[in-house]
Amino acid sequence: MNITFEAFSPAIENKLLNELEQEGFMGLKGHRDAGHLRASIYNAVPYEHCKSFTDFLADFQKRNG
Repeated sequence: MNITFEAFSPAIENKLLNELEQEGFMGLKGHRDAGHLRASIYNAVPYEHCKSFTDFLADFQKRNG
């Protein structure tokens, strides 16, 4: 399953991508149809990884509005 989403602005989206990569989250840029950002979550992705990702996004939102 792919979860597609976008940030408030291109600048915030680029900042988000850079910070995600620094934290070890890879392959989030672009979806062939939707563009913007894409998180692939399949059965093989452990719950803990999904939780880390959502925790990071919540923290990023607090820091960047």
